[in-house]
Amino acid sequence: MRRLSLIAILLAVPAFAQPTESIGKIVSPFIDEHTLVVVRADVTGVDLGSILKLASMVMGEDAGELANAVKAWVKDFAASGGKTVLLTYGAGDYPHFPCLIVPATESNRKPLGEKLVAAFDALGKEGEAITLHGCVCVGTKDALAVLKARKAVERPELLAALDVGRDGVAQVAFAMSAEAKKIHEQVSPTLPAELGGGRIQKITRGLKWVSLSIGTGSKMPAKLMTEAASPQAAQDLKGFDLLALQT
Repeated sequence: MRRLSLIAILLAVPAFAQPTESIGKIVSPFIDEHTLVVVRADVTGVDLGSILKLASMVMGEDAGELANAVKAWVKDFAASGGKTVLLTYGAGDYPHFPCLIVPATESNRKPLGEKLVAAFDALGKEGEAITLHGCVCVGTKDALAVLKARKAVERPELLAALDVGRDGVAQVAFAMSAEAKKIHEQVSPTLPAELGGGRIQKITRGLKWVSLSIGTGSKMPAKLMTEAASPQAAQDLKGFDLLALQT
């Protein structure tokens, strides 16, 4: 349990700082028609105090030792030139643990890879580091094989969701490709009762993308936005209380 908690904090820590380069350009080679989610984070502006305070509420007396380990890891990662951390995930990645993607230069690829491999080891997983599309990619052997074989596909709606959240200290972008929408309509044509029921086309044909971004400061304010396909689609989606819709 302690190992699991450590890796969870290490992977969550980067979710609280700002990017300095085009995330869309960096992440595009890692996106295909199956990709549903892109997460972007940057360790350089992390508010460790707020994150570790939340961790202490869950872990109790074990939090002190964990906090020291996290602080040391973040310090070493930043000292090695680590900034932006990305991950992409979709049906093609399942059931593998997500790979971490870190933009790097030739001089700092090795130390950055070592830091992330150490994070994977803390979870009890055998992580490896490779260089791909100018980034250090760290993951399990099977997950990296999937990443290396990926054939990139242009996903303008997913990149649009990333662009909307670019000013946040962290962001999560979600969008379904045309193929993914078709599959969902065939496999699960009806929404579950928890989502209001009805035909799944309300989402697959009405929702373009979802963007969650986290702002600066110790309170870490969050903003959730979506883009609907039309004004009527926006009306249909208003039953989803967490969505702040725009058309």
